[in-house]
Amino acid sequence: MKKPWLLALLLMLFIGAAFLCARLTHDHYQFLSGARQGSSYCNISTWINCDAVTASAYATLFGLTSSSLGLGAFLLFILITLASMFAVNKPREKRFYLSLLLLGTTVSTLQALWLLWVSLFKIRALCINCLITDGITLAALVIVVVLCRESFPDSRGFLLQVVNALRSPLRLGGWAVIALICFLLPISWDRHLHKVSLQQQEQKSAVLRQRLKTMRPALLNTRDSASTGSDQSQVTLVTYSDFACPFCRRAAFVSKAVVHNYREQVRLVFKHFPLDTACNYRLQRTAHPFACEVARGSLCALEQERFWPYHDALFETTPPFSSTTAEVTAEKLGLDMAAFTQCMAAERTYRKLRQDIEEAHRLGVQGTPAFFFNGRKFSGFLAAPQLRALIEESLLMTTDQETD
Repeated sequence: MKKPWLLALLLMLFIGAAFLCARLTHDHYQFLSGARQGSSYCNISTWINCDAVTASAYATLFGLTSSSLGLGAFLLFILITLASMFAVNKPREKRFYLSLLLLGTTVSTLQALWLLWVSLFKIRALCINCLITDGITLAALVIVVVLCRESFPDSRGFLLQVVNALRSPLRLGGWAVIALICFLLPISWDRHLHKVSLQQQEQKSAVLRQRLKTMRPALLNTRDSASTGSDQSQVTLVTYSDFACPFCRRAAFVSKAVVHNYREQVRLVFKHFPLDTACNYRLQRTAHPFACEVARGSLCALEQERFWPYHDALFETTPPFSSTTAEVTAEKLGLDMAAFTQCMAAERTYRKLRQDIEEAHRLGVQGTPAFFFNGRKFSGFLAAPQLRALIEESLLMTTDQETD
């Protein structure tokens, strides 16, 4: 073989891809179960958003994460590459292994291209780790093609090798067993993570859907609140939140990711309920100091059309907050500080915040986060499966009402 280092490079690529797939599978269940704190490091924008990809229906296949299936494939490729390296002085065996690698990487590349198409045109969001894995798959295919061209002078030689491989049932059977083991290991891990992370969530989702059907909707004023999505959406999801609340932090990034997959059907509205007696006078004590001040800061960011960047930046800031947190966050985002300072002291800002708080008390909100699905209240943190279930049920109820 003229380029033996290519096999070593191929092995390193497969090991890296297997590690990324394992990481993606773990992150998938951390996100869906609500165990992860804060946003993913690859949530850079609306388009570069791993959480939105994870929250989509395309992240699973036959009840398994796509990444766990990818892990099985890359484990198999690692073993085939190692076998090819050990067969360096056995040209016939090496050609057999290269044939398997060419077939496997071709199928994997086609799958990667399909998933990329889904991300671009269905989910409308990209996952950095997924893109890196796709890039590795394509690079591996190129390397395998180069190795095959070196080992098979013409296409006829490759086809002859494939025919010969089919005539070796013992060898093919042995590798079929190895392939089965390679896929069963990550599938078993996937099932374990699914059981640990989502079993209770799925059971609770069914209960919540039944509760939703029996609840009477309340009226909420969302006209001047920060929101994302169309005003003509079938479902309005209102969340009452506190920037200093750790459960609100988890809920904020989960709800944005889930709603991204219903962007034409669901409008997400953010309202304030700071657990701070500085503005929430009905509270007996302050749980989150300076929560009122950062809430006013978000209203001022809204006036400069930068609410959501301010929202994300604050939730990425670890409490406790200080008297300068709102100003420092605004400066980092490049807001007009003169207008921001004036807005912070303006009566209209205090009035808007009081309106949210008074409405929350009227609706029976006692803590954060609190969610309203078309006016139907659910208190406490909701993991991604629960949010999806309640959104789906709300959409069904809206469709039934329109039909009636």
